[in-house]
Amino acid sequence: MNAEFFAAIEDIEKEKGIPREYMYDKIRQAMLAAFRRDHPENEDNVEIILDEDKKRIDMQVNKLVVEDVTDPTHEIDLEAAKKVTRRARLGDTIAIPVETKKFGRIAAQAAKQVIIQGIQGARDSDWHRLPRGSPHRCGFHPHFLQQRVYRSHASHE
Repeated sequence: MNAEFFAAIEDIEKEKGIPREYMYDKIRQAMLAAFRRDHPENEDNVEIILDEDKKRIDMQVNKLVVEDVTDPTHEIDLEAAKKVTRRARLGDTIAIPVETKKFGRIAAQAAKQVIIQGIQGARDSDWHRLPRGSPHRCGFHPHFLQQRVYRSHASHE
């Protein structure tokens, strides 16, 4: 699945000209939005790792190992930390993996919407840089879109 995902991002970059780093940023935003939907208290300690070389996408929550937990969003006690990694010690920050498969349907839909808006935003932001006669400026149906866009100019190219 992840290999297909990275291949799809590469295809979007080639076909639409949208840089993959831009897409990765939008995907990170989407995954964070989906996670926050179920865990609104987590804001700054969630990390998403997109590894192109290994074709992996990982999400993790970073927590500080403490003796007495006062902020469960950012802290974890030593006993629970040892269940995540045997090497955990007081004062360490450990990464707790998040299973993205457990996102709810609504959270997944919200993530999908962020990605779609990101693609549309990238496409729209480049719209003004293309020359008027460029077939890429008009999308898939150049004649229909060109008439609509240039109606005030009555330009037919």
